[in-house]
Amino acid sequence: MAVAERKIFRERRVADSFDEQDISTSSADFSRNFRPLKGGGSNFHSEQFCFQPDKITITPTKAVKVISNIVLCVGLLIIVTALIAGQFAPAIFLILFFSIFFWVFKFICTQNRAEFDLQNSCFYPCGRKPGKKYIAPIPLDHADFLYTLEKTCTNSVYIRGLIEISNICKNNCLYCGIRRDNLDCDRYRLEKEEIIGCCDEGYALGFRTFVMHGGEDAYYNDERLCDIISAIKAKYPDCAITLSLGERSFDSYKALRGAGADRYLLRHETADPEHYSRLHPSSMSFDKRMKALYDLRATGFQVGCGFMVGSPYQTTLTLAKDLKFIEEFKPQMCGIGPFIPHKATPFAAESAGSVELTCYLLSIIRLISPKILLPATTALGSITEGGREKGILAGANVVMPNLSPYENRKKYELYNNKLFGSAESAQAVADLRDRMRRIGYEIVVDRGDAK
Repeated sequence: MAVAERKIFRERRVADSFDEQDISTSSADFSRNFRPLKGGGSNFHSEQFCFQPDKITITPTKAVKVISNIVLCVGLLIIVTALIAGQFAPAIFLILFFSIFFWVFKFICTQNRAEFDLQNSCFYPCGRKPGKKYIAPIPLDHADFLYTLEKTCTNSVYIRGLIEISNICKNNCLYCGIRRDNLDCDRYRLEKEEIIGCCDEGYALGFRTFVMHGGEDAYYNDERLCDIISAIKAKYPDCAITLSLGERSFDSYKALRGAGADRYLLRHETADPEHYSRLHPSSMSFDKRMKALYDLRATGFQVGCGFMVGSPYQTTLTLAKDLKFIEEFKPQMCGIGPFIPHKATPFAAESAGSVELTCYLLSIIRLISPKILLPATTALGSITEGGREKGILAGANVVMPNLSPYENRKKYELYNNKLFGSAESAQAVADLRDRMRRIGYEIVVDRGDAK
């Protein structure tokens, strides 16, 4: 399909997939708030545009504005009356009082992040003063995004063979279905031979990246993992190995990298320390999670981070911090998906995240980092029909069908109604290829390394 034809095809498909009348209030507000600036040319580059949430002017609520204006007007009236009456001392006192009031009020309104309002937020060309808008902000519409996508990406979709090696985890994250305190979870772990067997099947199906994903299971120490990684690399030297096995020590990451692992995905979950503490038990530390991400980079891994969209206590400000972290950390991969509650967690009664907001954030991340590897996650496919296709149309370029032994897939239930069969199965890769073609994309047999 020619570039021009594919562009028109995509625009039609995106318009069909994202009916503006269906967008929820929260996602619509967010999409109005985050507006990229078009700088000079029509193309967007991560070097040209920096998202700067901490430097955006904070607008106080209308109620506070009205109260402050009333107070200042009344004060001015009293001062004028005092001057007319010849009461100069009280007038000077009132002038000082209201001057102090004004500056204290201004300081609170520009520093209090609880009153953060992103109405005027936008992307600014790097190196220019963020307080001045050199170019008027414009909405992130389909034409802008599609043009950017055409210039920075292809229509290739990379497939990863997902192998869920263990649902045993020492942690007790408040949102996770395989948390330590879930006594109803049917636990399992895969042995080396089973993992290699999954790789055998995946290679024959065209997978050239295998993702070993699991809870923080102490059984998989460095010796066992290095043995498994070395065996896979010896058998399939043209394949990449991605690990997603939680927080480990610097020396452990170094050993795994030395054994042949290429990538490591460790979701940061949130870039806000307070928010992190409300999603995790006190035994888990925001600083430790961040240190682990930087340790991974120092050991030579291609690193991935990520977060849930719509998690409990998440705000527009915490999402802005997530986007800023991604811009500054510059990960090679980023996995985001809607929060979906699990029945056996403290967040069982919480509402699920928004598909529309998730897709919008995928688009923003694609603009922030045009070459990033961005999965259309299983959670996106689980929460709505055609969720993965919507994710791809929004800017994702990776899908991860499940290669795990079929009898174990349902046991790895991170959230309610997680997909594990049908089109989510790696064995249905032919059907997945057809579904991608219907929206103008092609699955490629490739490692799909970060560019």
